[in-house]
Amino acid sequence: MQVRQQPALDGEDRAPAETVIPNAESRSSRLRRVATLFVYTWAVYTLIQGGSLLVREPYLDNLRVAPRAAQGAAGDGYAETLIKLERTLPAQARVQLVWRRSDGGVVGFWYGYFWATYWLYPRQVDIITDPASIDSAHGILLDVRSREKAELAAPPGYTISATYPYADQVVTVFLKSNA
Repeated sequence: MQVRQQPALDGEDRAPAETVIPNAESRSSRLRRVATLFVYTWAVYTLIQGGSLLVREPYLDNLRVAPRAAQGAAGDGYAETLIKLERTLPAQARVQLVWRRSDGGVVGFWYGYFWATYWLYPRQVDIITDPASIDSAHGILLDVRSREKAELAAPPGYTISATYPYADQVVTVFLKSNA
């Protein structure tokens, strides 16, 4: 780096009053240009990647399918069963859900409750985790269990309507005998 010193005004060899660095402004200008070029390059790259993802997504195919079918295809066996049951169960029926899946803990319990209330609306859904507390006031009983759990015997006054086995769980539907 070259430093140019300006001579003192009185002609003596004193230290200059100020040091001038030539091309300092051009260096900052060059740095600004490089930073701007980097930002523009990154923006173009992002647009290309985003456009590629948008073009590859089958939006028109998804729009041609009913949301119910798309959710059923993407969900687990429990969600698929609820979608099937939604059309067959009477709207005024009360549903009791016996949640016996071992995965998920509290999160799994709320997962079961959320999807049951969502798909079976306007039916009132109550959820329990212990089969001993089954209430006979409900017209429909859903037993959702992990494969390793024992099958629930039909409670008094209920008959098995359908059983839906899946890879990780089994969903059994019980209907009240006089309902």
